[in-house]
Order: sequence, then C-alpha cells, then structure tokens
Amino acid sequence: MRSALGRFFPWVLASIAVVSMSFVGGTQPTWRWILWIVPFGDAPTTVWGGTWLAMFWYVRSYLWFVVLSPALLWVYRKWPIPSLLVPFAVLVTMVLTGSPFATGGTIRDFFYYAPAWMLGFAYHAGQLRRLSRKVLWPIVAVLAGFGLTWLFTHPGPRIYDLNDNPLADATWSTAFLLVLLAYAPRMFSLGRADATVEAMNRRALT
Repeated sequence: MRSALGRFFPWVLASIAVVSMSFVGGTQPTWRWILWIVPFGDAPTTVWGGTWLAMFWYVRSYLWFVVLSPALLWVYRKWPIPSLLVPFAVLVTMVLTGSPFATGGTIRDFFYYAPAWMLGFAYHAGQLRRLSRKVLWPIVAVLAGFGLTWLFTHPGPRIYDLNDNPLADATWSTAFLLVLLAYAPRMFSLGRADATVEAMNRRALT
C-alpha cells in the first residue's frame, strides 16, 4: 500500500490541488489543467494554490529529462565535451542578458540541471573513472571557485542562498557531483550503499 501511494503521489497531490482551487475559486478550468497530470510545463494556479504548484517543479524537470534522454545520450556520445559545456553557456547567457527565462521555469531549469544529467552519462560510460585526478581537481576547483565567487558577489533575495542564484548553484553543484561520481565506485563498495541509493531514488518523485 505504501509503495502504491508513493508511485501515484504526484497525481494524488494534483487532484487535491485542483479540487481545492475549484472550491476556493479564482480560476476556471481550461485545457491547461492537464499539466497537473502530465507536467511538461507549469500548470495554471491561483495565488492561494501556488503552494501546490511549488511542489511540481521537480516532477516537471525530471519528466523532460526522461523523455529527452535518448536524444541527449546520442548528443553526448557524438559530442561529449560540448554537451557538458553548452548548458553552462546557455545558462550564463540567460543570466548575463537578463533574460526572463533566467528567473525560473521549464527552459531555465532544463539548462540548470542538464550538466548533472550529462555527467550521469559520463559516469555510466566509465569516462569519469578514467579521468586523471590531475585533471579532475583543477576542473572541480574552477567550477566551485566560480560558483562561490558568483554567489558572494551577486547575493539574491535571501543573501547567500544557492537556491536564489542559478549560476552559482549550477557550477557549485556540478563540482560537488564531479567528485561524488569520480569516487563513486569506491564509495558504493562500502556496505549497503547501493541499496541505500536505490531506496532514495525510488522516493525521488515523492
């Protein structure tokens, strides 16, 4: 029962949100309400119902990556280095030009998390394990250093909160992930690490 609830939790939450907003008022049903069920974009909401939608950003981002994974994997295999760098370049361009997309939404989030997704391909291909530590650590230092520098020189509404600073968050998080994946084989050999990661991943959408 608990497993079934976890599997369908996003749709249960969507149903509660839509019904609740209908009773409270402030929005009329439209075809875009289907985005509550298949969240390829931000579903229509009200000021009161915005809290419900805030929980769906992860489902929306995850869904896009799952759907696009075959194409992204093909791109990675054909152009491995550019496929890792282009998302950063697009994100930097959006932030520096003041693009409205830089404040959030489907497009920003895609390029926000794309480097991590592409690193997953590199890990599964075994390329991160073969990466020399003399190359790995300078890359990590540059990414982490840039992320922290940008964070402290461009404070957001909550000052030094990475959640308010997509460019700092993306670079710092990628640096962290690089280290994690590069040393993953050694880490996962400790006890029940594989089972722990699998259990956490099963709850990722809930």
